Amino acid sequence: MPLEKLTNFEDLFRQRLKFVMVTCGIKNVQLVQEFALQYHAVLSEALVSRWLSGERKITSDHYARVKTLLAGHLKAEDFLPEFGFEQEMWDWDGLKLNDNQLEQGENRHQPAIIGNMLRDQPGAGHFYRKSIRDDILMKLLNPDPQSGLFRPGIVALTGLPGSGKSEMLLEVLERATGFFSGGILFANLRNSSKAIWQDWGASMQRSTNLANTRDDIERQIRSCQGRWLLVVENVQDGQKLQSILPAGRFWVLATMHGIAALQPLGWE
Repeated sequence: MPLEKLTNFEDLFRQRLKFVMVTCGIKNVQLVQEFALQYHAVLSEALVSRWLSGERKITSDHYARVKTLLAGHLKAEDFLPEFGFEQEMWDWDGLKLNDNQLEQGENRHQPAIIGNMLRDQPGAGHFYRKSIRDDILMKLLNPDPQSGLFRPGIVALTGLPGSGKSEMLLEVLERATGFFSGGILFANLRNSSKAIWQDWGASMQRSTNLANTRDDIERQIRSCQGRWLLVVENVQDGQKLQSILPAGRFWVLATMHGIAALQPLGWE
């Protein structure tokens, strides 16, 4: 049993630490020696072992330093999965912020926003346990069970009208926005597909000189310039949703009243 309760993100970083050390052939004693050499600070092998077993949390000070050491090894190892393991190490910063830090995050990265969110702030009367929000976010980020690398995931929030789906969606986005460094596309399927593309086109024209909205968005997603998220509200027809899905790899966060709309897509 762990002596300290690890959050989902703390446990996943532990998993990544272990994976990178094995992949790059880094022994506990080597990590300790490199830590002392670079930071002139003491790190014990016993503490590293407790990190790897989940018995101890990695403190914020240790986290930043260990992450820097691992990134150096990943550069030398030429270990470059599709989205880049080294870059993913740095992308943890936003996910590890506590809720007070999130509220003060004026300097956080803001991705390109294309389209309009149905609501821009949570409604009154909806309160969630942060653990539920983070559980949903973990499902969306969809980490590989072996390496911890994030893979495009799909999450659909279902419930009756007024049950708080949009509010939960906003809470998830508050923590996840910085992770989607490419951009976020908003769509409301109460509108026609043509209206959605017109909305996206207007957003693109405000920030770029690009003209062919669909081709330009799909080109950016395929080029893997950061991660992309499609946020889509009021899904009622899976085929209609599929008609606006851009080509390429991306994450999807959706709201709907029931699961029938998922069946044509084969989603769970």
